[in-house]
Amino acid sequence: MGNRQSSPSGPNYPPKKPKKVKKKDFDILKAHRPPGYTPPKQDNRSGMDLHSDKIRRQLEEMDAMRSAAIARGEGLPSYDASMKMK
Repeated sequence: MGNRQSSPSGPNYPPKKPKKVKKKDFDILKAHRPPGYTPPKQDNRSGMDLHSDKIRRQLEEMDAMRSAAIARGEGLPSYDASMKMK
């Protein structure tokens, strides 16, 4: 008549429970994430600047030096001179 089985066709062991995700796992991911993917609001790595912030700060410093030189009437400092002051 048919091919009926007397036992269930599933496995004989109970199904595994899903593994709980630990907070430490997310901390590891955050620590090794490239800086561009970490939003500045959530950046908890003190002492480490984002590359874009570092460049922006350098450009602002150069602009400030140039505007101060213009105000003093010295003319624009050369690019090499502004880099040597760092």
